[in-house]
Amino acid sequence: MGFIEDAENIRDMLIRLSRKSRRDLKKRLAVSGIGIMPLSYNLLALLADRDLTLREIAAEMEINPPTLVSAVDVLERKHFLKRTLDARDRRRTPLKITDSGRGVLKRVPKVAKADAFALDFGKLSKAQQVELRGLLKKLLS
Repeated sequence: MGFIEDAENIRDMLIRLSRKSRRDLKKRLAVSGIGIMPLSYNLLALLADRDLTLREIAAEMEINPPTLVSAVDVLERKHFLKRTLDARDRRRTPLKITDSGRGVLKRVPKVAKADAFALDFGKLSKAQQVELRGLLKKLLS
């Protein structure tokens, strides 16, 4: 196989793994009855560490800001996040996770032991897991 074929093959495998992980999360969210989708969950997870504007979240998630508007509206209606004002720049409207939003993240972890993705990852030795993490970080940098 050549370089391009290898790149295509790895890309396809990463997409399949991503879909598998998303399906796992979607199932756990459905069972929880919280009423949010993976996009909304991932948005909350980003806000767990720091307040961000819609534009900053979109940049981190590598999606268009308008794609996030309905997710933000749902999360705000459910009181999982709130829009705040930046004291130094009144044009800036950071989003802040609420205690209820933090509760969602505690109740539904990003990955569960029973997830197909976690079970597959568990087939790797610790050394292979560390190596894979390092390789993926390198690809994403």
